[in-house]
Amino acid sequence: MTKKTLRPKETLVLGGTNIQGLSKPNIVKSHTMTPQQSRVLERLRKGPLNKVQAIRDLNIFTLAQIICALRKSGYKIETRRAKFINGAGGPSWYAEYILQEKEVKNG
Repeated sequence: MTKKTLRPKETLVLGGTNIQGLSKPNIVKSHTMTPQQSRVLERLRKGPLNKVQAIRDLNIFTLAQIICALRKSGYKIETRRAKFINGAGGPSWYAEYILQEKEVKNG
């Protein structure tokens, strides 16, 4: 028998049955947002967001990870590369995230 470990944001639901009619646990993904995801989503609704703004305004250091989770939840978020001149006088780039719309999932 192989063990299945629960990943974050999954809930263990008891009650399914296997072929032999024995009870077995079912894994159901949770659709709840973390507080950080909610704050980022609320901020994206107001306009573009980049990592510096997320750190300064929201105290969030893992913006890319949160954007990835929001995309998996069905939110359509565009990534744009913005150019700036760094301290050495050369060009550098950073990611800026823009909320497009909530994607509708079928089923």
